Amino acid sequence: MFQIKTLLINHWSTIKYILFAVLLFSMIIAIRTYINYVTIIDTINNVTKRKNMIQEELDYSQNFQSRYLASEYGHLFLAHDNNMLFWGDSIVSFRSWSETASPSVTTSITHIPNRRQEEEISKTLLRPQESRQLFIREKLSD
Repeated sequence: MFQIKTLLINHWSTIKYILFAVLLFSMIIAIRTYINYVTIIDTINNVTKRKNMIQEELDYSQNFQSRYLASEYGHLFLAHDNNMLFWGDSIVSFRSWSETASPSVTTSITHIPNRRQEEEISKTLLRPQESRQLFIREKLSD
């Protein structure tokens, strides 16, 4: 016992540095363990979210989308997905111009059954107010 006491008194600074090094090493191990733990939990949460998202997509396609595509209107849904237009469908396109340049065509309204109206409208120079009034007149006349 006496030898341990004299050893502690004589080599106190060396023992202090060794204990500091051991404490520092154990802190580094504890921090790395905690970071690994948090990373594992985050990965588990991400995988769970991704699994739920994929399951929702599968449920949608099996329970909702496949029933509509199998119905009598299925070809219409596919055609609209492929950007095919039917009789009576309309395309409205808006074009802008710079402040200095004059407008070529500000607004063109395309109505599929009447191609001549489309050509007449695209040939004329229209201001936004005029094109809006023309559109309203066409809709009211239908």
